[in-house]
Amino acid sequence: MERTSALAGVAERMKPILDLVGAAAVFLGLAFVGLEIRQNTNAVRGATLQSIGEMSLGTVLLLAEDDELNEAFRIAMESGAESLTPHQASILTAFTTGALRIVEARFRQIELGILDEDDSFVAGGASTFYRSDWFADWWEASGRGESSPDLVAWVEATLLARN
Repeated sequence: MERTSALAGVAERMKPILDLVGAAAVFLGLAFVGLEIRQNTNAVRGATLQSIGEMSLGTVLLLAEDDELNEAFRIAMESGAESLTPHQASILTAFTTGALRIVEARFRQIELGILDEDDSFVAGGASTFYRSDWFADWWEASGRGESSPDLVAWVEATLLARN
């Protein structure tokens, strides 16, 4: 009986220490989870920027390698859309539609909180192409009507506002 009460006394004296150790373990566990989440978030952000960079590079390489597209692009930038043949306008419209998909990918990543507004303009996101008369005219004629209202608002507040 005496031994049981002695153990109960030791246990009673140790309880605050054990409670403190338990709380510290919970705190350290939560800190570790927070660190893992931060590292995962950084990995996702890096992969997203890499992917958007690759998409942007793909459009630049296409423009450089495709003579017809390059010529249509040059004419539109230098002389305006009215100087394009119907075939050239068609080629450049297809290219611009593809470029808008990259813009939309950037926008959706911002919406998800993966990228911030500044990140979205990395790797061609603020290129002169989006500030050109060609893009503004194309946007009004085609792009605007084929885009969701939230994307329309973002393009007009960011890309077109930079004109």
